[in-house]
Amino acid sequence: MDNGMPQTYGREMLAARWLTCEGRDGRGMWRKTLNKNLSCVPAVKKHSVLHLVPVRHSNNEEGDATEIWWTPFLQQGGALEASGQEVVVRKTGLYFVYSQVLFHDPTFTMGQVLRRVALGRSDQILFRCIQSMPPKVEKAYNSCYSGGVFHLQQGDRLSLSIPRFNASFDISTHGTFLGVLRL
Repeated sequence: MDNGMPQTYGREMLAARWLTCEGRDGRGMWRKTLNKNLSCVPAVKKHSVLHLVPVRHSNNEEGDATEIWWTPFLQQGGALEASGQEVVVRKTGLYFVYSQVLFHDPTFTMGQVLRRVALGRSDQILFRCIQSMPPKVEKAYNSCYSGGVFHLQQGDRLSLSIPRFNASFDISTHGTFLGVLRL
């Protein structure tokens, strides 16, 4: 088939679509794809993501709050790290942060607060969510979801708490979760 280009160039183009080159530098493994000239070019960068689910919770009597310990459900990349009650930011950048708590508590209102603790700066509330709860315990289910984009610094620590002592909530993976995605 004569398409106006040399046959070898056509084969190189075909090969370039399927081949990759890999190597190691001071920061770890890198992967690049071959372009039409069979030169290495950076591969598409994957976003760091950390999606956490509750592993246990406890009461903080000093702060009149319920604290949640997390475990990774999904983790990709090295920009984020789960550490007990906190998410530790390893790389500065823009992040989408989201959380949900499914409450099962007849207390008048329930909510959650996401805080950023940063070295050398005062703690900052990134977002909070408040929900009215039905008064009958058998119907007292309500979820509180929040999300937003934030510029986070290396070393920042994020923690989610429920500002209610001994709060009752669903610890299933689909009911309560915390996630961070690097944009």
